[in-house]
Amino acid sequence: MPRKLRRPCRHPGCPNLCEDGEQYCEKHRKEAERQYKHFTRGYSAGKRYGRQWKKIRDR
Repeated sequence: MPRKLRRPCRHPGCPNLCEDGEQYCEKHRKEAERQYKHFTRGYSAGKRYGRQWKKIRDR
């Protein structure tokens, strides 16, 4: 049975082709993961608010 065709990388302007099931080429995969972790993951309350904010909130 023939293999699926390779698809173009989803990074704008990238002419590289990706393996089956992948969205980004090797060159842009780490960049896409870093962007995902930074913009789409939730915030940790401990990182966003410090000790001073907790004292104010508790009052």
